[in-house]
Amino acid sequence: MEYFYILEVLFIEKTFIYEKFYHVLDRESRLSKRFNPCLASAEEILGITEQIRCVAQSATVLRACATHHGLTKDKIAYESVSAHTNLVSAIVDRVLSYEYGPDFEKTEDGFNYREIMEVIRRHDLAENTTGDIPDNGARDEQAKLNDERRYLRLFAEQSPSRESDFEKRIKNLQNNMQKKCGFTGKLLYVADKIAATLMVLYYDSIDLPPVLDSCKPGLSDKELAEMKICKQKVPGRADTFYKASEMWAIDYFKIRKLYEYDTTGLVTAILIMSTIITNGKWYEWREEDYENGS
Repeated sequence: MEYFYILEVLFIEKTFIYEKFYHVLDRESRLSKRFNPCLASAEEILGITEQIRCVAQSATVLRACATHHGLTKDKIAYESVSAHTNLVSAIVDRVLSYEYGPDFEKTEDGFNYREIMEVIRRHDLAENTTGDIPDNGARDEQAKLNDERRYLRLFAEQSPSRESDFEKRIKNLQNNMQKKCGFTGKLLYVADKIAATLMVLYYDSIDLPPVLDSCKPGLSDKELAEMKICKQKVPGRADTFYKASEMWAIDYFKIRKLYEYDTTGLVTAILIMSTIITNGKWYEWREEDYENGS
């Protein structure tokens, strides 16, 4: 049974989730001095999280041209780069509405809705040529940046001349996202990172958890460091396997501390809520951090 339906009918389940959510948010705000605790109610966060989970679920639904017209006999699709982009846009949309209201005109750093959504739509287009390279600390970030800039420059050159001012603002916001500066640049950066974790949490919820074997050759130092912290066991797998969802949560809260770029606190709140409704609990290693104060 889908968890979305369970949450709609079981008040006791919601009560447990709300209590756990407030506990984690409170402890997180005490521990992480640069974390801005979200001021929305648990009920609102749950609703937003379920909407985003529905968007994640749609990434796994095959189109009829693939099934009915013979391209595949698979029963499920796996997230494409474009599906990831769609998930990022859903997250950013909710944060913008939370921060400025549903009909805002410009963010505090001067970007409008179309500009923001266009930067999201373009942010991974270079992967059409490079593929999606894991963000595991081992990739050549400068080479990746050069490839992206080259691709995006050629893409922008195809716009009509009447879009010249628009393209200048797009480039400005792309730079802000890359540098993680300004309200909107930070939002796009952190939403991009958290979308990946929310997607693998959805896979966890349907018993298809993305995992990594610590015995796999060529693992990065960051991946190995994350594995040393992990507490979860993967059902049906050897003890050398670790869930991507837990590894990436460790990266978010402990290694790179990406929550520091979440200026509203809402993105982190969505991650906390999604984790609780997927696992029925919060991470043991983070609870230990609360107790240790580190």
